[in-house]
Amino acid sequence: MLLYNITNVDKLYSVLDRCSGNVDLILPDGKSFDWKDNRDVVKSLASAMPVKRLASLELKVHNGNDLSALIRYMMDEDVC
Repeated sequence: MLLYNITNVDKLYSVLDRCSGNVDLILPDGKSFDWKDNRDVVKSLASAMPVKRLASLELKVHNGNDLSALIRYMMDEDVC
């Protein structure tokens, strides 16, 4: 799944934190890492960036329910 123009990064983090299955973040060089194992590092790096927007982010979602939650996030609906 490829997300574009992410302006509400904190809301995305919240959705990713609530995912029950594994979610892998795919780097531009093709390497991946698990969100749950590395979220603190990602959040720290992102908070140091002057721009609070992501142009794109590739995710590999292992649970269908989590995929639905991310699609609702992309559609800017309230994700519970």
